[in-house]
Amino acid sequence: SDMVPFLDEADAIVTKTGSTNTILVHDGFLKGFNTDYFGARQVLIGSPKKVLIYGAGSVTNSIICALKDNEVRYITILARCSEKAREQAKKHAIESIASIESLKKFPQKTFDLVINATPASVDEGHELFDLLEYTNSVFDLVVSPEDTLWIQHAIRRNLPVIRGIEMSKYQLKKQFEIYTGQKVNIKEIDHILYKFYYQKAG
Repeated sequence: SDMVPFLDEADAIVTKTGSTNTILVHDGFLKGFNTDYFGARQVLIGSPKKVLIYGAGSVTNSIICALKDNEVRYITILARCSEKAREQAKKHAIESIASIESLKKFPQKTFDLVINATPASVDEGHELFDLLEYTNSVFDLVVSPEDTLWIQHAIRRNLPVIRGIEMSKYQLKKQFEIYTGQKVNIKEIDHILYKFYYQKAG
């Protein structure tokens, strides 16, 4: 979002989300795009009805817009910095929760999906892990060739999971198209990831 004022042109999604993560430079002319939104929207097709987002960084704007455009009507945000969460909630006309403690008045499995938009999923004992009590599935934006601790805990609870790499591969698809003008099949990206990402990690 810090880069947006320096752009000569922004596409409609950058204007909508207020953030850019891809810049095309041509003869010194800067055009900004947002592939976070594109990636999130693809991954969240058929999204559940009730979603909690943990974190209030710039990517959260893209996630909220993607959820809304996928017709998710019940979106709640929670962050350690409750002030930032309230600001995001007000900006997007969604609900915010002040703290994990506040969740204790909710019944368990309140949410169909919890989305982690922070690095906390690798930090055992973080309050993020408490949210597993309140959801039927999880989506971790952290990209890692091995499952994050949060994903591992979710799997142990038999919760369906979406890994950060799933969103990233759609971002790559969009970025490739922006930079080259060529469309790439998602199966080709899966093949590249398997060959150069997962195999090296193993």
